[in-house]
Amino acid sequence: MTDVQWLLLLLSLLIIVPVIWSVTMGLLRKRDFKRQIEGKRPERKAKENMKISRENPDVNVNMDTERLRFEAQMKQNQRIPH
Repeated sequence: MTDVQWLLLLLSLLIIVPVIWSVTMGLLRKRDFKRQIEGKRPERKAKENMKISRENPDVNVNMDTERLRFEAQMKQNQRIPH
């Protein structure tokens, strides 16, 4: 094989391997979830000493409110002729 062919092979592997890995892991997660729902596998729970990050829903609500207020103000400014 020439150097160009090796380079093309390497580049194609760098593209294909992560895609195949992602698809395979997604299928395994989906299968595992179905088995947990059907009761064939016990449900996994977090240990008591594990730190789990939780989103604060108030932050998103405040940002959405600010965005909506800003958009309403911009629309109001467009209606007023200068």
